[in-house]
Amino acid sequence: MLYRDRLLGALEACASAFDAYDAALTGRLEALVAALDALSEADAASLGAALATFDAPGALPTEEWDRGARIPFGLSWNDHSAARAWAFNKLAGRPTFAADGSQIEPDRRFSLPVALVQVGWFENLHAAEAPGYRKDVDVRVLGPDDLKEDEVGPPKRKVDLARFELEVAALRRYLAAPGEPGRIVYLDGSLVVSFAEKRKQDAYSLRYVELVRGLLADAEAARVPLIAYVDTSYAHDLATMLASWRGLSGTGGVSDAALLAGRLEWGDRTPTAICAREGILDNYGDWARRIGFCYLQTNADAPPARLEYPLWIQEAGLLDEVLDVVRADAIAGGGYPYTLAAADATAVLSAADRDGFYRTVQEFLDVRGVPLRFSKKALSKLRRR
Repeated sequence: MLYRDRLLGALEACASAFDAYDAALTGRLEALVAALDALSEADAASLGAALATFDAPGALPTEEWDRGARIPFGLSWNDHSAARAWAFNKLAGRPTFAADGSQIEPDRRFSLPVALVQVGWFENLHAAEAPGYRKDVDVRVLGPDDLKEDEVGPPKRKVDLARFELEVAALRRYLAAPGEPGRIVYLDGSLVVSFAEKRKQDAYSLRYVELVRGLLADAEAARVPLIAYVDTSYAHDLATMLASWRGLSGTGGVSDAALLAGRLEWGDRTPTAICAREGILDNYGDWARRIGFCYLQTNADAPPARLEYPLWIQEAGLLDEVLDVVRADAIAGGGYPYTLAAADATAVLSAADRDGFYRTVQEFLDVRGVPLRFSKKALSKLRRR
């Protein structure tokens, strides 16, 4: 149980640290907001020239920055039915596809290491002649050999990696298949896989990079726009760019989403910037400075989502129409793209599914004469709860 009086005493001991952190964050946020406002006086060329001396300024401007730091959507509706009508028209004839994963990690309470990865994929055809959708799951079991600790890392990292491998495999399979024109593919998460980077040339992060580079290459070859959608982003590439430009000593922990909160109306976005983050992008080869991003306001009461995409989409003049499809999909999904939500719903594994997984594994192993034992500690906990 939680001893609330003890917790309050412990929190009191940290109070001055909380106050100091908040004051520092607020001060740096105000400085970065002032820098963002000052961007109205700079065009893309002068901003790029000012950042040219930095190896990794966080972000680099494209010519879209000549349109300002906020690109208005320019449309509004009196009611939801009008918004849905607009969305219906924008999605017509634009098949959208997404894959998302869920996992059951190995449980040390059991005598045998085993894990499950399940990836759900969903395609909404948006076809006037034959409206409908397709969905299915891909499943992979990781056994003792898959979960051995090696240069990739401990079992938890191997399960995370296997899930990403299966998600990317579903997207690449879709890209390779013949399809209707106008398709759009979503990746749930970031193309810039800094989350996987633990150290330079780490086998784990390099495998992530290899997967992303393959996905980027396939999307470009198929000329199918690929949108990586991050609903809640803690990235600070724009903040780093502004800090570099104004000579500030870092972002102080201010994220781009916090910097932009309240500055965009529904449907507005920031201009495309080129991700120029230090670290992981050094392994991206030709893609190191070929991933663009913007922030798109897709709901009324939360920070904007971060969208990452290969730069060729913007260079080919496709970005505005692609982002209209994303906006329309977000209307259908109540603030989050319906295609991504449907893929997540297809993949999700509940607590009951977890119990069912271990029950099925136990039954399977019983037939083979392989016992699956519970630890005494686990049995003790189960009896007490």
